[in-house]
Amino acid sequence: MASNFQSQVASHQRHAMLVLAAVCAVLPLDNSHFVTLLLGAVAFILLQQLQPEVERRQPLSRKGCKVARVPTFGRCSKVPPCNPVVRACGNHPKSNTTQFPKTLPDGAAAAAPSAENGDAACMIETFKPEVRKPSALPVVAPTFKSLDWEAQVRELLEQITPTDEADTAVARIANTVKRAISQILPEADVTGFATSSLAGRQAFGVAVPEADIVISISPAVLSSRLQGRWAPGRNGGPPDLHKLHKSAVRACTDRLVTLSVLKFRRSAFRESEPKVTMMAPPGPGTGGQGVPVSISVNSLKPFHNAALLTECGQIQPCAKELILLVRRWAKDRGLCHAAKGHLPPYVWTLLTVFYLQAGKENGQSLLPPLDQFRSCSSLLKNKVRAPPGLARQRCEAITQSSEQAGALFKDFVFFYNERFQWTGELASVRLGCRSAITGRSFSQEPGPNIEDPFDEGCNLAEGMTAASLARLHEELSRAQKLCSDPDASLSELLEPWAPPEQHADGDQVKEDLE
Repeated sequence: MASNFQSQVASHQRHAMLVLAAVCAVLPLDNSHFVTLLLGAVAFILLQQLQPEVERRQPLSRKGCKVARVPTFGRCSKVPPCNPVVRACGNHPKSNTTQFPKTLPDGAAAAAPSAENGDAACMIETFKPEVRKPSALPVVAPTFKSLDWEAQVRELLEQITPTDEADTAVARIANTVKRAISQILPEADVTGFATSSLAGRQAFGVAVPEADIVISISPAVLSSRLQGRWAPGRNGGPPDLHKLHKSAVRACTDRLVTLSVLKFRRSAFRESEPKVTMMAPPGPGTGGQGVPVSISVNSLKPFHNAALLTECGQIQPCAKELILLVRRWAKDRGLCHAAKGHLPPYVWTLLTVFYLQAGKENGQSLLPPLDQFRSCSSLLKNKVRAPPGLARQRCEAITQSSEQAGALFKDFVFFYNERFQWTGELASVRLGCRSAITGRSFSQEPGPNIEDPFDEGCNLAEGMTAASLARLHEELSRAQKLCSDPDASLSELLEPWAPPEQHADGDQVKEDLE
């Protein structure tokens, strides 16, 4: 009884203190203050009533779920794929985790098979659908002074071709990064690459940066420097380079953010070469705006991309122009964001080179196989060796083309939309000719097979999903339709892609992208 009485007294004292504090707070106020307070409260209540109510779906319980990777379109043991996952709910042994095909039946979600002993069924979980989000400063399609197709393409190429100012700006950012990480990785070399002009706003600028910063350092030295952040291989075995590079990227990111050198934007640790996207402050050659940069450790693809772009331009000037045009189209139409299952810009470079090697309908070859490149051939692990029985049609001489980039782009779209067999043909810059899938290097499952010429047997398209492949075919059909128009407009072709809108109840609205 005594304890209850004391608790009640304490409660009354607290209430009295609150009332006294409220009185003391409003005593200095006059009548106008009270009127303003009441009007603000009424306005707030009315605004809350006008807001539409959204019925939120209850999240599914994930207790006792296990994750199984869905098979990819191709095989590459070095690349941890970024694919949908299957969650097997219930208390199943690890060995009973079931894998399902990636392509689901049309019309409904694929039902997962029931587990043994009457356990719960499984649920297939895919990428989150992209929905349109409001933007305070949306990116619009580029406009051109010219009306002719080729003149518009020429005008665009003048805007996006990497300039000396862009190279200088990226080199300055690379030097800044090198100084910032010198305390943790003093032996590291830092190299910068500009794949386009840095001036002007572009669609998906942060998702797909046009500047790459590569930190190069020996894995042995890197492992010793990351003492507290890195655990060596089990049982004294060789270290996992993917995990080592991921730890190094995290360490460098922490250092750059702590010193306020760059601002963090997003990470991509599931890709074969872990990297982060950061924002560099404005400077000379950047058009007065921040520069999104991709930072990685011991990444080879930026070096390979730069080598291909440079040497293709030396062999065939129109080749470099076509590569820049294709990459810009793929970026504006949302086809090169690897985190969403699309082909990254480096793969679009390879597809363009392959078209110039073997895609012309009259059998003309504008670029030789990779082993005939003066510089890039030295980067090949093996000289071109076709698998047994593979037909190798190689041109003895390369024809100097007088075609312009605009006409080549139209034929590029037609080749990949009509003639190229995405489900059974190998796109190999290393071979430089059209060939069917043979051997065990690539998957026979439906899906693209694009070989990394510098890592033979690795399928660069294995991260694609059924949804991203459908988007690819949709955009190729759209581009072919627009390019077949005699009055084709480059502005319409490069209209930035936007995902469909979303209703308040969560259902997406179908949108005609054409």
